[in-house]
Amino acid sequence: AKGDTLSTLFEKVGLPAATVNEVLASDKQAKQFTQLKHGQKLEFEFAPDGQLNNLHSNVSDLESITLTKGAKGFAFNRITTKPVMRS
Repeated sequence: AKGDTLSTLFEKVGLPAATVNEVLASDKQAKQFTQLKHGQKLEFEFAPDGQLNNLHSNVSDLESITLTKGAKGFAFNRITTKPVMRS
């Protein structure tokens, strides 16, 4: 919704502020999650213990970004697909 930030969205799903800091500190590119656009959706995946396991968002029809928790913290991944050209 308008005015939402990464912190307010984490709070809405029950994650503490420390998790936001951990996510943002994990990788320089993770800061891209702070540049939310109106209508952009974030998909949260939780481990059985309630901890954040994966954070995913489609930035556009051709690009998505993901943070996945591993043994050394969160790893950032950007997936860009090429459009299918038809004549």
